[in-house]
Amino acid sequence: MKTSIVILTHNQLDYTLRCLESVQAHTSDYELIVVDNGSTDGTAELLRQSGFKTELNRRNEGFAKGCNQGLALAEGDNVLFLNNDTVVTAGWLEAMERLLEREPLCGMVGPVSNYVSGPQRVDAPYGPGIDGLEPFAAQRAAGWRGRSWELPRLVGFCLLLRRRLALEMGGFDEGYGLGNYEDDDLCLRLRRDGWRLLVACDSFVHHYGHVTMNALEDQDLSMLLEQGRQVARAKWGEDPVELLYRRSPAVSCSIGIGGEADEAALDATLASIRGLADEILLVHHGREGWERTARLGRERDLKTVRAELGEPAGARAALEEAGREHALWLRAGEELAPEEARRLLARLRRPEEPLAAIEPVRLRVPTAQPGAAGREGMQVPAAQPEAAEGERLAAEAVQPTRLRDAAASRLVLASARPRWDAAAGGYAAPLARPTGGGPAPVLRPGVTFETKCYERDWRELLLTDRLSRAIAQHRFPFAERILYVNNVERPELVLRHARRLVDEGVLTDCVLVDEHSEEALLFFGLTEEDFQGGYRYSIAELVALYRCRTEYLLHYAGDCMLEEPTDWLRPCLERMRLQRSIVAANPVPNGRMDEAAREALLTDGDFHLGYGFSDQCYLVRTLDFRARIYGERHPASERYPAYGGELFEKRVDAWMRVSGFMRLTWRRGSYWHRTLRSSEPELDLSAPALACYRAGAKAMEELDYESASVWLRLADLAVSCERQLGRRLDPDLRWLPRLQLAVCDDRLGRPELAWLSNEAAAVHAPPGQRSIEANREMMAERMSGGGSEQPLLSVLIPSLPERSASLSVLLERLRAQSHGRPVELLALTDNRLRTTGAKRNALLELAQGKFVAFVDDDDRIADGYAERLLAAIRSEPDADCIVFDVRVHADGSPSRLCRYGIELDHGSDAEGYTRKPNHLMAYRRELALRHRYLDIGYGEDDEWAARASADIVVQHRIEAVLYEYDWAPKPLSWYGAARSPS
Repeated sequence: MKTSIVILTHNQLDYTLRCLESVQAHTSDYELIVVDNGSTDGTAELLRQSGFKTELNRRNEGFAKGCNQGLALAEGDNVLFLNNDTVVTAGWLEAMERLLEREPLCGMVGPVSNYVSGPQRVDAPYGPGIDGLEPFAAQRAAGWRGRSWELPRLVGFCLLLRRRLALEMGGFDEGYGLGNYEDDDLCLRLRRDGWRLLVACDSFVHHYGHVTMNALEDQDLSMLLEQGRQVARAKWGEDPVELLYRRSPAVSCSIGIGGEADEAALDATLASIRGLADEILLVHHGREGWERTARLGRERDLKTVRAELGEPAGARAALEEAGREHALWLRAGEELAPEEARRLLARLRRPEEPLAAIEPVRLRVPTAQPGAAGREGMQVPAAQPEAAEGERLAAEAVQPTRLRDAAASRLVLASARPRWDAAAGGYAAPLARPTGGGPAPVLRPGVTFETKCYERDWRELLLTDRLSRAIAQHRFPFAERILYVNNVERPELVLRHARRLVDEGVLTDCVLVDEHSEEALLFFGLTEEDFQGGYRYSIAELVALYRCRTEYLLHYAGDCMLEEPTDWLRPCLERMRLQRSIVAANPVPNGRMDEAAREALLTDGDFHLGYGFSDQCYLVRTLDFRARIYGERHPASERYPAYGGELFEKRVDAWMRVSGFMRLTWRRGSYWHRTLRSSEPELDLSAPALACYRAGAKAMEELDYESASVWLRLADLAVSCERQLGRRLDPDLRWLPRLQLAVCDDRLGRPELAWLSNEAAAVHAPPGQRSIEANREMMAERMSGGGSEQPLLSVLIPSLPERSASLSVLLERLRAQSHGRPVELLALTDNRLRTTGAKRNALLELAQGKFVAFVDDDDRIADGYAERLLAAIRSEPDADCIVFDVRVHADGSPSRLCRYGIELDHGSDAEGYTRKPNHLMAYRRELALRHRYLDIGYGEDDEWAARASADIVVQHRIEAVLYEYDWAPKPLSWYGAARSPS
């Protein structure tokens, strides 16, 4: 196999020579083609003498045209487009070629690198420069050999594809000019034709990045970005990057097995659906062979389902268990031809051409299929003469219930989840699912925190800060935080208190279980009688799974608490994503470390693996549990308490054991499950402090704050008396009555007493109590007379958890400058669950200030930043934008000044830099909201500023440096753009 390597050059001779030397040192069986785009530094003269295939342009023709010129000269089986500011390493091309050859649906391959946007960028601890590059790349190639992952977008610094396909696609679109967006455009065209874009994890290419584009002194990068974006929008109707990252409907593939499974036949079927199937199920519908099917599923990390006897029953089970929009039914041994799989992928990615509700699919069928009596020598129907030998095309759409009667034609693809409705721009009604009100049709990324309360514990959860502490202990950015209210005497009262926590931001929603129980039971195919007395112990969990809108759900009982704050969810999520046979995870229950180790079948690093399930705390994949799995029986599951009848946890445990699914126990931390004391305020004279506290909580529940304050002061006095008598008390009683007393005093209009009670609670409360800190901020603002003035300025900070230290320093400085002033501070942190662009949009929508200004979490503001901006806003309230100077520090060099203004052009001189206004300037909020940030991780700021600054009519200038940041050279990919023409 020969590959034609196409390299573009535009000056930068030193980088070009380094790239060519590395290619010659580490590559075999290739031809080299160099296209020069009007270099003036001696590059063209060197190429004339090189012996390579060359195309020497008199001017810079741009990235797309230069690549297409190289493609026209190529003669290899494959073609690879490579930037000249790269250094390749040993085995780089062979690894990419192996992946391209191995995966028939692969349209294009890229490597990983040190300097590139998105997931292709990996940690590269070598340097400075390329010192240590070779041993690092060799070690990585050995450790990652043969591994790959699929992405919706590959960055154009290094792209490999089959030459025939590149020619069929017409190469790069030359309408994008000098550069930007043409590689995104190619990715989008390939994906819409059903091709996969893969990254070879064992191929590493060093990338300097942004070299040629930095040298284009006569070109404004932001202007090129905007021009490319406009071309793309004119062609596609919207930004192609957003189209690439938009989720397409997906396929759940079910493989039916009717007897003793043939391992080789099963593997052939699995290989044929790789890349198409987003979820794979093994459905056993035979009388014999279940144990073998379950073992094969475990060995391949596949979900295994045991259906009733017969293929029709298997197909029905497949539809019920399918967790994606479409369901594909295959028999073990049948295969999808690559061209058919690609056709389906193309249709899935084109919402304007949706799949039919029942879609015929061409299959390769073996001459004799195990377990398929009467199917030997089956012929293709005469009505389909175009079908190739050994293939069969479904002649008509057949419902699953008619499978028994279908000889040469049967259902192979049907909508299991709502189908895409192009006209409506969304999903149509679900098919073949008892949904009632219906679960979320498409799950969002992320984790939902879910807990429940009932009559005996709701006061403890809702009238103290226990719930906020329980959530905070996980140190995880939950997408949703939901309370389910179950089996309470006065649901309207409980919901009123729960909605207060929603208003305070502790919860995102509160739900009454009884309002959704009927439709949840219908969905899962259960009745109240099925639980044999355990209905009230189980229905809240089922309703929560039924309503969950995220990919993962953490159920956390209201009477559970982590032993200490710990980040256990991230490692468990990573392991569950890698190993599909793990369907649940939790920390060690109740500190029983030795017992957890004994019960484990395997201990691997930070984890125990084994059987078992508890409804106290579990992390699960929503779609695994949002299925009809609750009818299994297993002898080992009889250990669950008899009083609960057929409990939810008992049914899950039986399903996991029957299916061979495992539980993951994180052994580095523990949670404690303690039944909360009764919330009834009975006066127990043997424990007066607790009795008075309960009476106070009851009075607060009734909104009788005067009586509550009396009881809580008595509780505080009783705590002192009982301590003097040497009695052991719940440690929380030393501070909770005082915290609740602060609330009562505040409601009764006694702010000074509220302040004192809150500070008294802080003395004995565990560190970092959110309620105490929030009370301090609120009361300080009230006592200083602030809070009544609408903010003039909103300072917005998107951040990440790993930058918490720098964010804390920045916020402390901003708080000091903003105290007592009409300034709003908003910071949004998540663990890359959203792109930076999405976080900036969310912050803009939350902002209430007349003007908004972004501050990056690793930068610094000058003394007087807030004061000077407020003065400018007051002096010229009708301004569209307030600009100021920025001090730039670069790699130990002397700092330079950067001036911003609509009257300035992009440039630099000995004094410093000049730029159009960027996102750091203060914009009138109405103007800022006109322009949404692109939903991308890098480059969203410059792209947004190019659009927003074009709307500025009135500009106010502050002649002062208000901002400082450290600058490092970035590749063009950092700005979310395509490759530079080099």
